[in-house]
Amino acid sequence: MPAFPDVWVKWYFAAPAIHAMLGTAAEVLGIFMAGTKLMPERLRFRNWKRWIVLLSGVTTYYVWYVAPFR
Repeated sequence: MPAFPDVWVKWYFAAPAIHAMLGTAAEVLGIFMAGTKLMPERLRFRNWKRWIVLLSGVTTYYVWYVAPFR
């Protein structure tokens, strides 16, 4: 396991790190935007967390299991 600054050198380690950061951001933004009344109803997002998690998960799978064998 490389040190954190070295994570960005190889996609094998960078893909799950990006996936984790996007997932954390999706959770925080989802709690704020969907769970509070601070945002007007028309500006609240619906089902956007699923798309972010799906996209970053597929990217992680591709980088870990498909790209190394090409």
